[in-house]
Amino acid sequence: MNRIRRLYLEDFGILPDDGQNMAPFLRQAIEEAQALPGPCEISLRFGNYDIYADDLAEKKIFVTNTDSGKDGDEITRRFAVLFDSVQNIILNGNGSTIRFHGQMTLMGLLNCQDITLKNMIFETPHPTLTEMTVIALGKGYLDCRVHPDSRYRIRDGKIEWYGENFAFSRGVSQLYDPKSGLTWREYGPMQDENAVWEESSAGVLRLWYTGDENQNPYGAQVGYVFQMRDPYRNECGILVSSAKGITLKNIVIHYMHEMGFIAQNSENIYIDGLQVLPSRGRTAACSSDILHFSGCRGEIVIENGCFVGAHDDTVNIHGTHLQIMKKEGRCITIRFMHTQTYGIGGFEPGDTVAAVDPDTLLLAAEATVISANELSPREILLELDGESLEAFSEGMMVENRTAAPAVTIRGNTFERVPTRGILVTTWRKVLIEDNRFYRVKMCGILIADDARSWYESGNVTDVTVRGNVYRKGGGAFLQVLPENSLYAGPVHRHIIVTGNDLEFSQGNETVLEARCTDDIAFCNNRLSGTGNECRLTFEDCGNVCVQGNLFAGKLTVINK
Repeated sequence: MNRIRRLYLEDFGILPDDGQNMAPFLRQAIEEAQALPGPCEISLRFGNYDIYADDLAEKKIFVTNTDSGKDGDEITRRFAVLFDSVQNIILNGNGSTIRFHGQMTLMGLLNCQDITLKNMIFETPHPTLTEMTVIALGKGYLDCRVHPDSRYRIRDGKIEWYGENFAFSRGVSQLYDPKSGLTWREYGPMQDENAVWEESSAGVLRLWYTGDENQNPYGAQVGYVFQMRDPYRNECGILVSSAKGITLKNIVIHYMHEMGFIAQNSENIYIDGLQVLPSRGRTAACSSDILHFSGCRGEIVIENGCFVGAHDDTVNIHGTHLQIMKKEGRCITIRFMHTQTYGIGGFEPGDTVAAVDPDTLLLAAEATVISANELSPREILLELDGESLEAFSEGMMVENRTAAPAVTIRGNTFERVPTRGILVTTWRKVLIEDNRFYRVKMCGILIADDARSWYESGNVTDVTVRGNVYRKGGGAFLQVLPENSLYAGPVHRHIIVTGNDLEFSQGNETVLEARCTDDIAFCNNRLSGTGNECRLTFEDCGNVCVQGNLFAGKLTVINK
């Protein structure tokens, strides 16, 4: 077994709490670590470190599910810390806090292998997501107190939020109600072109609106918090691309810009004890998905984490449907169809791909990739080998069946989510166990699959959902809703929901909703709620088993 060598960051000329820019020193340490034989740990002395926006590593790269501006353009991402084409490195913060000043991607792990990040706290003193609390309502106006971490300037009645290297005056809003603990998407002042702003006193803004002077158009009440952001996804929190063997252990992140942790075309990712939650009195910790995985392989394990204050889904795991545009013999030209996903490749010789009917979402045939050549960021030329290549016809979709991970999501807390707690579509084994879902606005778990909207692919064949707790949610605990337009057979199979403790609320009495699924069981769960009846709905589902559930009222099973 190789002995782990250690490098101490202080030996490179930086000490904690000295205010220097950590980035160049850490860059030098990573270069030296890679030059050493065998695994190497870079160790930080406990304390506070700073990274500033004026000295960052830059790299052009396409990122899945990201708005890159003009179609086909790469964006130059700016990385505070970059691991590029390196291997066998551990970055151990020993409990230290790294403060990121400005808009940037906090960590990049590109084309690397066996990288571990552990024992660190990430803080952003001035997040790109700004917050203000409603303190008074008047005729035609709201008074709001701005969070001290949010910087603003007002010119000619219009507001601009800004930081070290960013500024925005238009965007999207969410509302957070501290009494209910719920967060939801809402039309807000950043979308309102007629809003007029003025500063009443330092940190207190009066926001004038048009229309009914007794009814503000934003749905905000005294005590509600506006969470406002620029939706342009030019950076993210941690980007993992074409990497293998990535581990995050005991990391605390208090804010991530736009897409949080995002992994694409990577293999074997282990996340243990990750906490993403706001600090310093803020209410949001990420301005989009917290954990997003696209086209990954091997294993994904997410356990013992705590995720609070997202602006989109907490966990999203999927593949991608590409459309066949042309076929010539054994070669097909396939195309990324969604405006936010392209240029990410994802096909390798030896991969198994499937032809998928976009209307039924059923697999028509499989083949082996002989070669893959990118013709443009949008299009890829595949040469295939197989016995049923006639099924790979123009208009059909192609999914990479090899780029589908086994998934374990265990022992986590998901709270204050405006959309869904977990989205997962992969045909390999999925275990969702012993998690706690609190105040998730939509549904706790969504199993979808589509070839017309987000093009996020994956039928499930082995899913176990057990021992979870669901409280004060705004929708069903589990939805199995493939987006097929024609029914020609089940899209999903073998889903077991057992031993869960589920609470429903009046107006949201549907606990489980499933369609186009075969072999689905809802057994031995404990149900409670504000009403005397709750529902399970099944449409075009076969081999449904509902038994052994505990509920004081009436459990109604609806088969459509």
